[in-house]
Amino acid sequence: MKSCYLLFLSLLAGSALADEPRVYSYEFPVAGVVCSACARVVKDSVRGVPGVIDVKIVKRPNGELPLLTVASTDPTLDPGRLRAALGEAAKTYQINDSK
Repeated sequence: MKSCYLLFLSLLAGSALADEPRVYSYEFPVAGVVCSACARVVKDSVRGVPGVIDVKIVKRPNGELPLLTVASTDPTLDPGRLRAALGEAAKTYQINDSK
């Protein structure tokens, strides 16, 4: 009985994982982000792109540009779509190609 229960649980867990979409990670240097308000503008804009599920901006040392990290279900997410999502803010913030 115990082995039937374990088999049932493993099948149930496997089917639940199969239904979850794959998540892809992307990193792009972003210029113009100098404070938390700037980061919020960029993150809120990027979150509006279809497939995006998480956005972070990480400051880097030695004068390097901050790094925009994006988790998305889209396997072909490109920085052009992220730039377009910025709209007018693209005049202030520049999302560069992958590092």
